[in-house]
Amino acid sequence: MSFKIYGQDAAGDSSPRPSALPTTTQKTTRPTSHSFQYQELESLPSAVRMLRVHPFISSPDEPLKADLVHTRLGAENHNFIALSYCWGNSPTERPISLNGETFFITESLWSALMSLRPRPGEEPIMTWADAVCINQQNLPERNRQVQRMTEIYGQAEYVAVHLGPETDSTALALTQLQALADSQDSIASMIANTTKQDDLHHRWQALIDFLALDYWHRLWIVQEIMLARSAVIYCGSQVIPWATYRDAIAGLTRHSELLLKFHSIDEYPVPRMNRTWYGIIAAHMESQLDPKGSNNRSSSTTDFLSLMESHRYRKCVEPKDKIYGMLGLVSAEQRQLVTVDYAASLTEVFTSFVGSVIQNTQRLDIICFTRHSPVYERPDRLPTWVPDWAYQRETLPIRASAAVRFDASRGRRAESGITGAGFKLSFRGVRMDTIGLCSVTCSLPWNGGGLLLALASAWMMARGALGNETDTAERFCEAVFFGSGRKQFGAEHVGRMFQTFRDYQQMMMDSSFLPLDSGVFSTTVTAVDQSVDKATSRAIWSLAGNCLAGRRAFVTRQQALLGVGSGYLGNNDVVCVPLGCDTPVVLRALGNGEYRFVGDAYVCGYMGGRAMSELDERQKELEEFVVV
Repeated sequence: MSFKIYGQDAAGDSSPRPSALPTTTQKTTRPTSHSFQYQELESLPSAVRMLRVHPFISSPDEPLKADLVHTRLGAENHNFIALSYCWGNSPTERPISLNGETFFITESLWSALMSLRPRPGEEPIMTWADAVCINQQNLPERNRQVQRMTEIYGQAEYVAVHLGPETDSTALALTQLQALADSQDSIASMIANTTKQDDLHHRWQALIDFLALDYWHRLWIVQEIMLARSAVIYCGSQVIPWATYRDAIAGLTRHSELLLKFHSIDEYPVPRMNRTWYGIIAAHMESQLDPKGSNNRSSSTTDFLSLMESHRYRKCVEPKDKIYGMLGLVSAEQRQLVTVDYAASLTEVFTSFVGSVIQNTQRLDIICFTRHSPVYERPDRLPTWVPDWAYQRETLPIRASAAVRFDASRGRRAESGITGAGFKLSFRGVRMDTIGLCSVTCSLPWNGGGLLLALASAWMMARGALGNETDTAERFCEAVFFGSGRKQFGAEHVGRMFQTFRDYQQMMMDSSFLPLDSGVFSTTVTAVDQSVDKATSRAIWSLAGNCLAGRRAFVTRQQALLGVGSGYLGNNDVVCVPLGCDTPVVLRALGNGEYRFVGDAYVCGYMGGRAMSELDERQKELEEFVVV
C-alpha cells in the first residue's frame, strides 16, 4: 500500500493530489444512542476490528461507505493505516454507512476518513480508528483493546496524523514548514529578513496557529506517533511527511533566540498559555515525538515516570488515560504493573498504580509527584501519598527539577508496605527534625514580583536564624538552586547570585513595583559589587523562579537545617529521609500515629546520603511512618 505525498507515492511515482473534502455532506446533531450492533471479537489476544473504507463512486459528496472487518494482528495481506486524530468536542456528528447501516462518528473522525478515502477505481483501504474499531460501550473489550495499542500502532504500515480540515491558514503553515525543512542552512536569514513582508508575515502567523492546534496537546498522540514505523501529516487534502515537520521544528529550535528578536509576541497573536515563540517551539521539542517503532519502548519504571513527567501537560478526556496512555511506551514487564480497568474509580486506578510501582521497584520516588494545594480539590478518598495524575501540576518533583542527581537514601531499597485496604503506605526512614520557621511561598506560576518577595523572605529568615555569614549565604544559594548553582554558574556563583538579586530588586524599586529595604540582600560574602552579564543574570533569575515556584524555604527547629519544600508545608511538620527515596520528604502528624504526605524537600547537606551515614554511625535510628 502506498501513500500520496504532494503528488508522489512512497516509490516516487507521480499521482494526483487527493481531492478536496466535500462540504455538503449532512451534519446531524448527536443522537441519544446508536442502533449499530457490534459483533463480539474473538477471545484471542490478537483479535481486532479494522475499518475498510471504500472509494466514492462518482462524487466526493457521497456519504462515506465502510465495513468493519474482524481480523488478527499480524495476519498476512492485512496492511493497514492507523489513525491519530483529536476526538474534539463538537456537538454534531456525521452519518456514515457502516456494514450497510447508519453509524454516527465525530466531525474530526469523519474529516480524517474523508482525507484517506480512495477515489474511483482505487482499492478500498484498511484503517484502524479507536472510536469505531473498539466498541466503546463494552468496557471489558475497551480494557483489552487499549492494551493492544502497542501492537496496533507498531504494526500499522504508517500512522496518519490528521490535524483537521484544510484551511487557508493550514495551507500557509504547511508551506512554511516545507520551506523551513528545505532550507536548513538558511533558516537564520529567513527568520531575520521576512518580518516586513506581508505574505511571509502571514506564514509565520499561520505557523504559530498550526503549532498550537488541539491535536498537539493530546496525550494519546505520544504513543500513537512514537510507536509508528512512519507517520504522515494530513490537513484535509494536503499531506506532508513527518520528516518535514521534524526538520522544521529542529531548525527553529536552533535559532530560537532569533525568533524572539525578529518576531516579537506583539506582532503575532499567540493562542493558549505559550506566550512566546520559545514556549511554542519548546512544547514541540520537549515531547521528542518521532516515529521509531519498537525502539521507542522504555525498559524500566523509572522511564515510565520520566514519560509522565515529560507529558504531564497533555490532555485526555478520561483522567485514567494519564496512566493507560503511556502503557505502549514501556516494556512488557512494566506493563504488568497496570491492569486497564475503566470500570474502576479514579482513586482506585491511581492508588493501585502507585502501590504497584512501589512494591515492584522498592522505590518511593513516585510519591514525590504528589502536590497539595488549597486551590484545587483532589479526587475523593485519594491518599495523600498518591499523586493526582489528572491534575495539571506546573512543578516537577525536586529530583526532576535539578541539574544534579540526588541520593539521600544512598541507594537503599525501600522498606515499605501497603495496608488499610490499599490506602495506607507504611515505610521506614530517618527522622531529621521538625520545621520551626517558614518563608513566604513563591507564586505559581512565578513572576518577577512574587519571586523577589519569596527570595527576600527566605533570605531574611535564613540570616535571622543562621547569622549573616559566608556559610549562610552559601547554604542559602544551595537550597534555592537545589545544589546546581556552582555547576551552572562557576566558583563565584554565590556572589553572582546575590548581585543578580540586588539588580532585580533595584529595577523593581525604580519602577515602584515592589519597594524593599535596599539592604535586604546584603551579605558579608558579597559586600563588593560584582558585574554579572545580562545572559548570566537572566539564567540565574530564571533558575531561581523554576526552583522556587510553588515552594517555600524553611529552617528546622533543633538542628537549624535549611531547606526548600512544598508551599503547603508549615511549622511542626516532620522532615525525614525514607529508605528508597532520592530526596527527603515532609510529613504532617495527624495526632494518631499517622501522617499526611506534604511533599518532597531539598535539605542542605543531606541530599547525598548524610542521613544514612548518621544511621550507620548510630546517631539516628530508623523509624516507621504510616501515611494516609
